[in-house]
Amino acid sequence: MESSEQAASDNIEIAVAKVKEILDKYNAKFNEIRDAGQAKPDMQAVKILKSIIPKRRHGHIPGVKPGDKFVGRGQLAILALHTQILRGIDFLKDETRGAYAVVLSGGYADDEDEGSEFWYTGEGGQKGKKQINDQTWTGGNLALKQSCETKTPVRVFRGVNMEGVNMYLYEGLYNVTEYKLAVSKDGPLVCKFKMEGVPGESVATLKVTFNSLKPPPKSRLTSVKLAAAPGAKGRKKRRLNDGADSAQQRELLLAAVRGLPGLLHEDISGGLEQHVPIPLFNEVDGEGLPEDFTYIADYSYAEGVEEQVREILECEDAKMLSHVNYAENGNCGIKFNRMMRAKDQAWLLRTQQPEGEDLVTYEESYTEEGLLKSTDPCGLHECGSSCTSARCKRNKQVTQGIVLPLEVFKTQHKGWGVRCRQLIPAGAFVCCYVGELVTDAMAEQMRGQDHYLFSLDFFMHIFKEVIERGMVGIEEEMPAHKIPPFPLRPFPSHLVGQLSSPQKQQEGEGGEGADPLEPDFSPLMVVDAARRGNVGRFINHSCDGNLTIQAVFAKKARNVLLYYVALFASRDILQMEELTYDYGYHSQASAVQRGMTCHCGAPTCKGMLL
Repeated sequence: MESSEQAASDNIEIAVAKVKEILDKYNAKFNEIRDAGQAKPDMQAVKILKSIIPKRRHGHIPGVKPGDKFVGRGQLAILALHTQILRGIDFLKDETRGAYAVVLSGGYADDEDEGSEFWYTGEGGQKGKKQINDQTWTGGNLALKQSCETKTPVRVFRGVNMEGVNMYLYEGLYNVTEYKLAVSKDGPLVCKFKMEGVPGESVATLKVTFNSLKPPPKSRLTSVKLAAAPGAKGRKKRRLNDGADSAQQRELLLAAVRGLPGLLHEDISGGLEQHVPIPLFNEVDGEGLPEDFTYIADYSYAEGVEEQVREILECEDAKMLSHVNYAENGNCGIKFNRMMRAKDQAWLLRTQQPEGEDLVTYEESYTEEGLLKSTDPCGLHECGSSCTSARCKRNKQVTQGIVLPLEVFKTQHKGWGVRCRQLIPAGAFVCCYVGELVTDAMAEQMRGQDHYLFSLDFFMHIFKEVIERGMVGIEEEMPAHKIPPFPLRPFPSHLVGQLSSPQKQQEGEGGEGADPLEPDFSPLMVVDAARRGNVGRFINHSCDGNLTIQAVFAKKARNVLLYYVALFASRDILQMEELTYDYGYHSQASAVQRGMTCHCGAPTCKGMLL
């Protein structure tokens, strides 16, 4: 007998497939009209295909989840997400429960946008971008007023222009909690509506950055805000569990999954994850994990590797100790952040950067709830074992390990996947990508044999950009003192794969024969999770993932060649929603694997994995 969870999963997959089918028809018609040179292809395509538009409804649209992105207002209209292409408020005159959706795209000077909540300006009375007449409680304004009175949530879409393309992010459901008439900046009265994200049903983060996963080359050094401000509504405190608390929590979680349909294993970690078990479910075909797979909770070296790389890593550790001023700060991430913050503020006074305040280092990387405030392109420093204060304990989210009730499950079309039995707030640490540490040369021998290689080359990309643009160019975007030290000599040739750098392969460079004064951008270490790994190796790709990658210096991995690949929630993630990230963000897969068909099902799916 099919379980309710399996039925729900099937229904979700059917809904996602239906959304993709509608978008495919719309995109084909849009391209046909555009290529014919006709005007307003979005409006024409929607008009021609009006018979396939779903019936308008309040709440979420099946197959579309908070965080999904859409290209142009036409895609919103064809899916009945927001059907009125030229208006900000989507409503029906006779619908007394209120509006269906709003688009926030900066069209009104009186909008006050704080991300998790904002004041939305009503419609009417504008000429160009100027408010010339009073707004009235009619049309869309009346509909939003009714939404407040009936307590009916409204879908919110946030628009931004990226390289000439209008993109819209589905922020999720928002409640209209207040409305009023107010004097506009231009003088006439406007209707204003306070919108607050529904906990668990909205992204509800700070202002959205669309390039959070795959930034263009000159934005590689930017940070992305993740967690809402401390004390934001709907955020629960995340407590560090240890000792008896952890043991009790594990038993409670084990009891909760026992007897559930499809349960193959109560804990594939075998107790290695201290705070939570990692159960395994399969309601698709009953297949278990590969017999030769071994779960590990932290990095382990492949045979003989540690001896080969020890001298190089010790050298990089010494450089990092100098960078963090170990003599004064030790391994305290908060003291390091405090030092960086002082330098940032001095840099800000010197350069007078217009948006420099956003680049100043937080003294604490995590909120009181344990949520990452912002990604850091130069790596996040967690506190070491000697740090015992409450603030320092909070600065050990990756160090403490997995605390969310994650589980591995069999998907219909993508093999194994990972989900969580509770809501994951934006900024929460999910897990690391853990496996066996091999050299780049060893990994090259495996390429094409598996899909579980993850190169630790994050900082190599940054260092290459620094060399290409120079420190002066870097200072235009961020303080150069943030950038950690990088290797100035090539690695021995027997450790580096010859295909890791196409340019070196073509020019005959690399290894011991290269110019010692030329920086080497090849990675030294690669994580191989094919046969030895943790829950992170089961997380699938999505062109529009809900996780983001952050390099973290923690425990004994504290240099630019060996660090932790940590996955954090880039938005609020609903209970039992599959966890995904964009593999294309990093060189996780080899060139041999490029061209693989993508089955992520995202509305913005590119069709190919890489």
